[in-house]
Amino acid sequence: MKTRTTPNRPDRGFALVVTLSLMILLSILAVGLLSLSGIALRSSSGAEAEARAYANARMAVVVAISELQKHAGDDRRITADAAILSENSPQPHMVGVWDSWSPSMVSQPDRKAPDYDEPKNEGFRGWLVSSPELEAVGERDWHETTAAEETDGWVSVFSVEQNGFDLNAQLVETPKGAMAWAVSQENTKAKVNIGGRDAEPDPNVVLHAQRRPSLALSKTLKQPEKNWNLRAGRLCSIQQIGLDPELSAADPLAAALAGASHSVHSQGLLCDVVHGGLKTDLSLGFELGDGDFASSSWGDVPNPFRTPRV
Repeated sequence: MKTRTTPNRPDRGFALVVTLSLMILLSILAVGLLSLSGIALRSSSGAEAEARAYANARMAVVVAISELQKHAGDDRRITADAAILSENSPQPHMVGVWDSWSPSMVSQPDRKAPDYDEPKNEGFRGWLVSSPELEAVGERDWHETTAAEETDGWVSVFSVEQNGFDLNAQLVETPKGAMAWAVSQENTKAKVNIGGRDAEPDPNVVLHAQRRPSLALSKTLKQPEKNWNLRAGRLCSIQQIGLDPELSAADPLAAALAGASHSVHSQGLLCDVVHGGLKTDLSLGFELGDGDFASSSWGDVPNPFRTPRV
């Protein structure tokens, strides 16, 4: 009698379970790869937008410097804020440029008084602020039509929170995006970090040294009593004024508001705004003898103190 042996059969459905498990694993892997690709795509898009924004910002700086050199680069230029034209100017800190002039009253003392309004109107060159309307910026009364707040086409370039005053500019379209710029002058502000000793015994040094500002009437700062020489090295920005307890209370907004009338970077040149070039330092001429001062030249060198001026 033959005995049959039945081989053990594997459980049915095992291959189906393994297949489903592999499909689920592949699905999770696909979802993960899709998520990573989406993150990489968004990162690349954000980096591209950031690079485009930086490029537009650099272009705005280049255009602002070129316009500043174009209008105010000559020594015979005058800059002033829009506040001198109207107390109700929507943007009193907007900077304008004028051609300088002289009534020549020294060479023509018997002439009648000149018309001061004519050079103020005819000598205006333009406003140092961005605008797609280039011809309009060259009009002196254009500042009265500007926007004091951010509206359609206008953006804030300087703000009270950061600079102590508001100044808006119009957006100018670029091939990819837009840009805006504005120029603010520091030469009309009081410098608060002037160094030097508190007491100087030499009177000549006192006459030539830069005068320290009086902050007693300031609405945002206090008048320091000492340590001016230390203040010259530790105040490198207008924001650091809030860190000086002798100048201001520990209030970042108060330090920012001080930027409207005070500065730490005010510099300038003694230029002859009528004829161009540098001014003649008469202090050296006063040290000469009467004969040397009255001479028209010293050898082959003309006497700069006797050069005729119109």
